[in-house]
Amino acid sequence: MNPTDGVIVEIAGKRYSFVSDVDKELTKDIAELVDKKMKEVGDALEHSKDPLKVAVLSAMTFAGELYEYKSKLEAAEKELDTIKSISKKLSSKISKASN
Repeated sequence: MNPTDGVIVEIAGKRYSFVSDVDKELTKDIAELVDKKMKEVGDALEHSKDPLKVAVLSAMTFAGELYEYKSKLEAAEKELDTIKSISKKLSSKISKASN
């Protein structure tokens, strides 16, 4: 993307302009996700619709989801390493048995 190109998105009723190397469509998709999460969090708050509080709680929600996915990925990577190790051992045994 040309550094002078930008994308304008709307989050929580406010327009923001971003200039970056990230694809414009991806930036728009992410902004829609953030906007949706902020609406969900804002709707869940009964006593306060403070924009900063909504933003912080939304960020905490995203961070919690990211942490959960990262933990699952790490567990899957460990499991994959175990499977690779077993596969290598079995392959070696098969090679020895066929000689």
